[in-house]
Amino acid sequence: MSDEMQHDDPWADDATATPADPDGINWDSVEGGGDEFDDILDSIDLEETESGEEIRVRDEAKKYDNPYDVGLKDGMWVPVRILSSVVEEKHVPRLSAKTCIAKKDGKTYVLHDQVEAALRAGGEEVIGEIPLPYFVCEANHAAPKFGQRRWDWEIEVPVFTVKTALYKPQRNRTGYMNDNGRSLRVATGATTSGDKISKANMREVAEKMVDQVVLAQVSIVQSKRPKLRPRYDETGQQISVTLNPSTGDPVAVFRQPDGSGYVADDGTGEIWEGDESLLVPLGENRFAIRDSSDTAGPLMEEYFPINDYINPPFLPLPERKVQITRVKRDENGELVQAEGEITLDTVGAIARGATAGVAVDVLLRTGETVTAVWLGTEWVEKPSSDGAGLAQFSGSDAQENALAGL
Repeated sequence: MSDEMQHDDPWADDATATPADPDGINWDSVEGGGDEFDDILDSIDLEETESGEEIRVRDEAKKYDNPYDVGLKDGMWVPVRILSSVVEEKHVPRLSAKTCIAKKDGKTYVLHDQVEAALRAGGEEVIGEIPLPYFVCEANHAAPKFGQRRWDWEIEVPVFTVKTALYKPQRNRTGYMNDNGRSLRVATGATTSGDKISKANMREVAEKMVDQVVLAQVSIVQSKRPKLRPRYDETGQQISVTLNPSTGDPVAVFRQPDGSGYVADDGTGEIWEGDESLLVPLGENRFAIRDSSDTAGPLMEEYFPINDYINPPFLPLPERKVQITRVKRDENGELVQAEGEITLDTVGAIARGATAGVAVDVLLRTGETVTAVWLGTEWVEKPSSDGAGLAQFSGSDAQENALAGL
């Protein structure tokens, strides 16, 4: 290539630098050319053994911010799926809790029963934030009705049954038996009667919990501290208003008491004569001004977030296969018996056993969903004519998957 042709290239002029990489590195100045990874495959070994594990796909269900929007209630039991589970060997929970241990004859005891026995034998009790093995898991709803919590719940429970200290000691009682980890192990089926758990196998136990469904109790709390969020109009569009360039606050106007017009909310008494249809209520007789210009900004509002939490102990998913007595009768006038499965949407109603009068939805083998009531000895279909009955599964896939499990 001639010198003349080189100068036809706009980047060939010495006075013009080669454009920099987005990361700030000019790779043309690095020995070896423009890609530092050109030969990476020649220098490393790549080999992967197929594990045989099932490919897991997260359901893209609608995510909620307010738990009341999806029908959750404080104290309700709901099925949740364990999405991940690991053991943190030396863990202090985020909501820190102190642990009671015992020392006697040069030995330290951590397990609850051993601590209590050592104390009865004259041992010394020590209370503090002691790092212990914890199951740290993530979970979200398993019931289609509730969609998905926007952020997965985090579960932190001790692997072993320990003595957790009370916030304030009560007479001679300094702590209580914390077997929340055991409740999670049992609820997921990771351990059964007679199984032993130790530091040697606790990680294996954690792995068994993944993808299992357990019942957890919900608590709903409204924050005492407000947050800010954009305001939207009746069409779902974010409202943009005129802002004060000095403070960033919305420029506001007041409606005069006699209804004759509007004045600026800045103490000047200046009359505002704009288009009244642009006004957005901020409070009694106070308005912001809609504005789509470059100097405008989103109208923000204060709100108090409503959060839902799940609390241990956890319970196993109860038996869902049931037989119900239908309202309809056969050709001989006998009540029809039908088999089905209680839906995940309503199984929380029998978390602690069926009590007379409790109602659940049952997906029958025919694909029909009916509401059934426990009468103390049997499940009986509740007539739909009285307005009762819960929503059926939406979508044939959900019905087919549920029927396949019967």
